[in-house]
Amino acid sequence: MKSKSRLPFPPPSNDNGIAEAVLSYRTDPETKVVLSPAILDKLFWVPSKFPWDPYSRAFTDQGPVIGEFFGTLGDSTCGDKRGPYGNNDYKGTDARTYKAQKFQGGLIPFPALTPAAAKLQERHELLLHAIEQTFVNTEVVGEQGMELYGFGRESKNGTGYLTWWHYMFRAAKAGAVVAKKGLDQIKAELEAGTADVPDDKGTLASLPDPNGHYKKLPLLIRRTRLATARIWTAAQRLVNPAKYREELPAGTPVMMSGQLMARAIKRDGEPTKFYFAIIVHAMRALDETSLIGPEYLTVADTAPVIGNKHPNADLPTDGKDGEGEDPSPVTGKGKGKGPKRTKNGKGKEKEDMEVDA
Repeated sequence: MKSKSRLPFPPPSNDNGIAEAVLSYRTDPETKVVLSPAILDKLFWVPSKFPWDPYSRAFTDQGPVIGEFFGTLGDSTCGDKRGPYGNNDYKGTDARTYKAQKFQGGLIPFPALTPAAAKLQERHELLLHAIEQTFVNTEVVGEQGMELYGFGRESKNGTGYLTWWHYMFRAAKAGAVVAKKGLDQIKAELEAGTADVPDDKGTLASLPDPNGHYKKLPLLIRRTRLATARIWTAAQRLVNPAKYREELPAGTPVMMSGQLMARAIKRDGEPTKFYFAIIVHAMRALDETSLIGPEYLTVADTAPVIGNKHPNADLPTDGKDGEGEDPSPVTGKGKGKGPKRTKNGKGKEKEDMEVDA
């Protein structure tokens, strides 16, 4: 089955004024464009250092490939998994799976208001598809009937969106248990998962737990801090990850920067599915007063801190990750029959923890 690389253009919306400002910025000759066809021959993929969540990030010899993206945040039909369980909303959380849980969302491109805007959007989508081919040999994938979840997905109602994510939690440290109790008692509580955990701001324990996934976890894990990404309101107020949907609801126009990532899902040692997404480096809501440009996503020195965590600290930007299993066993460029390209992926893919990302 041949793959489609184009996303359906969304209909006109009330954000047309912002869309016009975005188009003006993107077509300005002074705007530095990172995602361009010039990077294709220079691009390579670096495996992550996390054996429990293997993926690869895009680099060139100049550093990580960081792109700028614009659009409105999608709802649950367009990839929104920003609830208390992130992308692991369909099964229980345990001491292993919590590490890989992600806040995940969809970014719906602004409407193409003019032929020039439509052409720019088409070029951008074709480039993302070409970048996918540097990770996956499409001929091999197509012949073997594997599945491909590209940067661009399509909802059931035909709306196109880009997939982005960032990790929900930071790894717990040995000193995370702050309790004046005997060592034997602490060990017993950790093993039984029965210790009381206060509703600490910025920890796993502060998240809503409607399905009771978290209350069964040991104390040490429940004290794990949320990973604070650089995600702001238009006024550049850092958003608590526990309130993403409240403070940045579906339909919010945003500017986002992020690094391209790819992942191969294996069964019995053989790849069966490929996922592409954008790891968020920064995101900020747009309004009619926004001065759109690269400085719009700049972190102020006085940026507020959530959970004793500076908003920069969870962002991987170097190319030194080399540990863990290489998640890209099928590489190179290929022509011919394309892979089976899925939409937003409901149902059978839930057997994998790494849904959509």
